[in-house]
Amino acid sequence: MTRERTPNDLCTPPWLLDRVVKIAPIALDPCSNPWSCVPFERALSLDAGDDGLAESWEDVAGGGLTFVNPPYGRGHLARWADKIAFEAMQGTEIVALTPTASTRWADTLRSACRARVDLSKRVAFQGGKHGAGLF
Repeated sequence: MTRERTPNDLCTPPWLLDRVVKIAPIALDPCSNPWSCVPFERALSLDAGDDGLAESWEDVAGGGLTFVNPPYGRGHLARWADKIAFEAMQGTEIVALTPTASTRWADTLRSACRARVDLSKRVAFQGGKHGAGLF
């Protein structure tokens, strides 16, 4: 039986994933959940006993694109930003979907990225009642 959905189980809408896969096929989703519609080759999910913050994304993705839509709940984004920056420094190609913010974790992401896209509209995540601005 699948556990009950939590506010951190919001999923990326298909229209946005369609744009990501135009960059490259998604080899890894390191913060997946049972409701995810990410077209991944491999996923890491706490529900499956994996820990996307602990595992090497390059080892799992095998050089392919890693797509990260981390949980936005209190305390999560800073840890995921540190992991995204670390994996980027190891050479992992990453597309990360994060809210716009003026915080330390957002500065960490800005300093680690090679390219950045800001959306002019809020994203309505699947499973959620509201959207979030994007970084």
